[in-house]
Amino acid sequence: MGLLLFFLFFSYIVEFYLLESQISQQFWCVEVVKDFQILSFENLRLPVHCDEGPYRFASASIDNFFNPTNPYQGRPLFVGILFLLRNFISLFTFFGLDDYQNYRIAMLILQFIILFSIVKVFISITSLKLESKNDYFIIFLLLSIPSIRWNILLSSVGNTTFLLLLISMYSLKKRKLNQTFVYRIYLLFGFLSLIHMSAIVYAFIVMFFLALKDKKFRIKEIFINICSILGFQIVYRLIISISKYEFYDWHREVYNQFYWIISALRGESQQNCQTFSTFLACNNQVTASYISYFILFIICIVFLLFLGFYLKKPLLQNISNLVLINTFIFIFWTFQGLYEPFRFVNYSIGYTIFLTAVLLPLAYDKNLILITSLLIYNFSIAYLEPYNTALKAPQINELTLASGVFFVLFLFVLNREIKDQNITN
Repeated sequence: MGLLLFFLFFSYIVEFYLLESQISQQFWCVEVVKDFQILSFENLRLPVHCDEGPYRFASASIDNFFNPTNPYQGRPLFVGILFLLRNFISLFTFFGLDDYQNYRIAMLILQFIILFSIVKVFISITSLKLESKNDYFIIFLLLSIPSIRWNILLSSVGNTTFLLLLISMYSLKKRKLNQTFVYRIYLLFGFLSLIHMSAIVYAFIVMFFLALKDKKFRIKEIFINICSILGFQIVYRLIISISKYEFYDWHREVYNQFYWIISALRGESQQNCQTFSTFLACNNQVTASYISYFILFIICIVFLLFLGFYLKKPLLQNISNLVLINTFIFIFWTFQGLYEPFRFVNYSIGYTIFLTAVLLPLAYDKNLILITSLLIYNFSIAYLEPYNTALKAPQINELTLASGVFFVLFLFVLNREIKDQNITN
């Protein structure tokens, strides 16, 4: 808990004050304001996301939530928790908070809960004991993943997708699976689908790989598992159907997200990226731009992977599960028919790159020099810079160069250790 609070404070100061020159640009959907006030603090810097308005409106009342102007009726758990937090905070009238300040504190608490869950699941995956400073630095490295730390101060469910990935990896890592554990995992995915619908996709990926692992396909168990996954969504829709409200699928009505496939099969006219002849081209264009931006980092990660294989480092299971899961996730988002830069590619390729970078130091004996190099690189990425579609190449700055220096130093020290081992043997 203390580590998370320290990281929140540290990353906020670094991002918005020490590296202020790197966030001077205004990026799509986000504006950094410099005059936010809360309690006795004035002129604070705070990012304002374009989703802030819809979430604030939807979490004000149940009538607002089911208003057709709310694009997030498919996220009742996220908005519901936000609603409860706002009402709880409003009880403390002596703070004198206005409605907007109340909302921002509630959103920060909710993001903190998600972040805390991410750390807990990651520790379970890696079996970190948190007994040394290097263990804590690895947690710090995890939290410094750009999209993870950015979402802490944004009105976004983005970090939930990272949590879903970690839960999937934890499920596949379990050596002995009992049916009770499997049911609970699928129920958890079903429950979390009320925050982000992609939880259902992660659940089916896990179910597929667990079936391959078990080498048995039992129709009854598969049916029960599917019911566990879809149960919360079915109950949610049934409750709406018997209420005075109607469910409005904003992503379908406004963007025709995924549903464009049905429209295309019917021969209906579609916008660009939502036809069988264009959707792959659009996806490849965004993917190529994303990879180009992070190409130097990708080269270093691939180099460390091959070096690890050569040195017979124990790094296969978690990373192989990571790649397998995100390969399917990438294919899933390919068919959405709506391509916003960075975000959806980040949910697959981005998470693979950056989480691999967090796992690699575990294979190299938690080397502090390597961790430092990766940590500096994460902070070298200017705030939300990858959203800028005009930037299709690595952006080099002082922190990027410092990260490179530590990386070379790590290789030098590693080479010396290998030579010493060979001499000893």
